[in-house]
Amino acid sequence: KYQFFNPKAGVSLPIENRGEAYISWSRGHREPTREDFVSSSARSRPLPERMDDFEGGLRMKWASWQCNVNAFYINYYNQLVLTGRINDVGSYTRENVKNSYRTGIEIEGMYQIFPGCTVSGNVCYSKNVIRNYTEFVDNYDIFAQQANALGNRQISFSPDWVSFSQLEYTPIKHLSMAVSCKQVSSMFLDNSGSTERKIEGYEVFDGRMSYHLQVGGVKMDVNLWVHNLLDKKYITNGYTWGYIAGGTRVSENFYFPAAGRYFTTGITFGF
Repeated sequence: KYQFFNPKAGVSLPIENRGEAYISWSRGHREPTREDFVSSSARSRPLPERMDDFEGGLRMKWASWQCNVNAFYINYYNQLVLTGRINDVGSYTRENVKNSYRTGIEIEGMYQIFPGCTVSGNVCYSKNVIRNYTEFVDNYDIFAQQANALGNRQISFSPDWVSFSQLEYTPIKHLSMAVSCKQVSSMFLDNSGSTERKIEGYEVFDGRMSYHLQVGGVKMDVNLWVHNLLDKKYITNGYTWGYIAGGTRVSENFYFPAAGRYFTTGITFGF
């Protein structure tokens, strides 16, 4: 049984009718998953996670452009992560790490170049760290697990940079076209921060065409998307497994490739 108290508080201040400045704090808890309970015993039962989120920033708007800036510091207590440790039946389990955090800054904005043409985007830079991380590796030379104290390490699947930008143009009434670009920096497959177990950063472009029409009282948006416009080969996800044999650390990495160029279409109805 868990009893969680998750408060949230904040203060905002208007700025000359053009926006606002704000600060906020919130606390959240999360119980372990069913798999965390199934894979543990009474001695290794995981604790719930706690998160404190501190944020502050500005939201501003002018005639032809707007901009939002947000800084954040998210502190985790007892975050559940994979460390490589196995339980008594050989299954890899998640364990509580006492302290970890994410901190960074987010910026998003939109600018109207001229009527019918806008450019918009957002970018986030963050540091995502587990403090005093210890990994466990299967050591076949001694038929046991080896503990490696690695100090501070980057949280897995947490890139430092993520950005999105879009140019949208409406050449005629009801018709709009857009080209967008998503950029993601490199990230790691596990929490060790080893360059032998990582996903390289990538940049991918998409295209979109939309036509808006109304038939009677029904509004319709007909959309056509071209995903991965340049047919780029890149990887978005994967997993890794490693061990020590003959005194050598072996890493086996497995990757999920993203789709090449492909098309989707859809119609949205509004009544």
